[in-house]
Amino acid sequence: MVIYGRAFFILNGKMNKKELLVSDVNVRLTVTIHINKRVSEKLDELSEVLESDNNIVLSSGTDTGKTYAIIRYCKLDKDKRIALLVPTVPLVWNVQSGYEGKDGNNVKCGRGKDFANENQNSNFICTTYDSYAFFENEFDIVIVDEGHELAAGGDYRNDACKVILGIKNKVVLMTATPEVIHLLPDFQLVEVVKSEPIVKTIKIIKSKSRAKTIASDILKRKQNPKKLTIIRIQFKEALDDLHREFSEHKNIVVLYSAGADLKAAHQNAEILEQVEKGIIPKEVDVVLCTSILDAGVSLEVNRNVEAFAIGVGGLMPNAVSMVQFSARVRSNSKYKMDL
Repeated sequence: MVIYGRAFFILNGKMNKKELLVSDVNVRLTVTIHINKRVSEKLDELSEVLESDNNIVLSSGTDTGKTYAIIRYCKLDKDKRIALLVPTVPLVWNVQSGYEGKDGNNVKCGRGKDFANENQNSNFICTTYDSYAFFENEFDIVIVDEGHELAAGGDYRNDACKVILGIKNKVVLMTATPEVIHLLPDFQLVEVVKSEPIVKTIKIIKSKSRAKTIASDILKRKQNPKKLTIIRIQFKEALDDLHREFSEHKNIVVLYSAGADLKAAHQNAEILEQVEKGIIPKEVDVVLCTSILDAGVSLEVNRNVEAFAIGVGGLMPNAVSMVQFSARVRSNSKYKMDL
């Protein structure tokens, strides 16, 4: 049995310290690190946590620089082999474009069996969850970015869970939304708390219309080229239909998890490659996407963004995913995203 708490324990429904038996209960208190804006401000405290023997759930709000802080730590600790795992290919390229070679960082980014074979002995790699299985030599620390994705449904997530939770060495799950995964056994919760958290407003609109119809109405009404429009629907066929309907009149990119040939067949491959890396060219007025943008990709935009997340089957989009999606345009950008 595992009991989580900060200062008290509850046994049999009552607060009771005297009956707590360490031999029967694995007690793990939450560690709290306070920051002003960025996690890297407390790199020494973060290093102590990462050097401990415990597996960690590292919880820090969106836009606090978790990934950058981890990469700085990895640069300092050159004696350990470290793997940074991310859920999607666009996030691999996002890390590569943002950090590879920057400030002397030597993170190797890529995915698949060929990448693993070329980097079997590299000290610091960034790859996708599913590509980790191709590495034969164990890493000292495996850092799982967007760790909340392990709690999502689908066979892909189940397979990733089996691989990641089967790792024998130290595992760090990083997330801004620790709900569910903070209950994993044998993991200690480390909360990074911002002194003045950024409060974001998300508008919720109720509609009885189908998701594709709502998206179509949004695109028909779009008259302001000064704003980039992002429409998120977890339904690939609807995105393709919308692209066919509007691509002649609007500069649209469709982004979802599929083979590059399939996606490039009906849109500009060079522009698509930039969007996959989080760079939205000024030629693009509309991005149609699935949840692929939820998971940590920092968008480099050239104007303000109006974003719409449309539920399918009468259901609202997942609330945890919306927290992530709302932070795709970072606070240090001069542009803002309204969701």
